[in-house]
Amino acid sequence: MAVRPEPTQRRGVPEIRTVLTEHSHGQSSYGHASDQFSNLKNKATEQFSKVADQTEGVATRLAEHDREAGERMQQV
Repeated sequence: MAVRPEPTQRRGVPEIRTVLTEHSHGQSSYGHASDQFSNLKNKATEQFSKVADQTEGVATRLAEHDREAGERMQQV
């Protein structure tokens, strides 16, 4: 048995209702969908982490560049 959303209408607003369905092997795919969501969530978290690290690196380099430029201006 698997859980799948079934759209319904109520007062013009779509609503998702859970419906149980049978699979040919008689096994539940509920865990499978949950695993897929967890994998997707983990990949998204990894991507956000990479972007954050890259952004931090750029900010650090810019701050260092500005600091060096400020020091050079003070010398003049």
